[in-house]
Amino acid sequence: LSYFVAGYLTVLDQNGEARRLCPVAGATGGSWSVKGVILFGHNDGISMVPADGGTCTLIVPRAGGPLLKAVFLPDGERFLYSRGRDQDLVAAGLDGVELMTLPVRAITEFALVPSGYLIVPSRTDNRALDAQRINLKTLALEGPPVRLASDVRGQSGVPTFAVSASAFAFLPSSNDLP
Repeated sequence: LSYFVAGYLTVLDQNGEARRLCPVAGATGGSWSVKGVILFGHNDGISMVPADGGTCTLIVPRAGGPLLKAVFLPDGERFLYSRGRDQDLVAAGLDGVELMTLPVRAITEFALVPSGYLIVPSRTDNRALDAQRINLKTLALEGPPVRLASDVRGQSGVPTFAVSASAFAFLPSSNDLP
C-alpha cells in the first residue's frame, strides 16, 4: 500500500511499518507496477522510485501548464500520462522517453483497466465517461468509445471516478449542492 501524507510518498510494508520514500509536493496520484516501481505525478512532473526504497527519479519534467498524471501499463515497462486539458495521452518508457501519442483527449483524469480498456471523459458530454478498448501490446485503440456512465460529477471539468480490475465507481452529479 502506498499513499501521500504530510508531503511524502509513503508505503506500508508487510510488517505494518510506514516508510517515507520521497518528499512530494502537489501529488496527482500514483501507480505501482508489477515490477515493484511506484510512478507518481507531482508539481515538478512525473517521478518514479523503487517500492522497497531508493532514489526518487524525475523522468518527465513538467513544462508549465497543468499537473501530469501517470498510470503504468500492465507490463510494468511502459506507462501512459496526460499532459492536460485537450491534450493527447502519451505512452513512455521507464526512462521517460516518449514512445507514441494516443489520439485520446483525457484532461488530467483517465484510467486504465488491466483487461484492456481506457476510461476517459467523453468528448461530447462533459458529465459522461467513455470506455474504449486498447490493445495493451501495440496501444492501438480498437473500436469506437462506449458510454460507461452519464451524470458524473465533475470539479472544474474533471470527473470524479475510480476503477480497479473488477469495479467502477463514480460520484453522480445529482449529488452536487445547489
